[in-house]
Amino acid sequence: MRRLLTLLFAMLFAATAFAAPDDEFYPLPSGKLVPVLSAGRVDYAQDQVALMLRYQTALSLDDKAALDAEVDEIWNSFRVDVDKAGLSIAIVSANEKPTGFFVKSSRAKAFVFKKDTGGAWNKVQGAASR
Repeated sequence: MRRLLTLLFAMLFAATAFAAPDDEFYPLPSGKLVPVLSAGRVDYAQDQVALMLRYQTALSLDDKAALDAEVDEIWNSFRVDVDKAGLSIAIVSANEKPTGFFVKSSRAKAFVFKKDTGGAWNKVQGAASR
């Protein structure tokens, strides 16, 4: 019995020790705070570098209109950071909250933004993934 309790405690500690921090948020002009999972430079296709913001959404990825509106609001602020970095590709990745107890899974949808030769940004819808 004692061995089982020790094993359960160790599993609980391991599950909480590697949890993402709860205090990283990306502030938007509307006052909304977006939970950030990660942010930074990533390798893109053919030796290109992109700035990527992965965030956790409370929305379902199936609610396309609401998700597009949320990503557009985030993009309006994130674009400033991408321009300051001097990059012409950016990725905003919406990630649903993970489900499951021991084995967690979640879906994500990436929105790629590319700057054309005239300096205008264009959004390219990404594919959903698990």
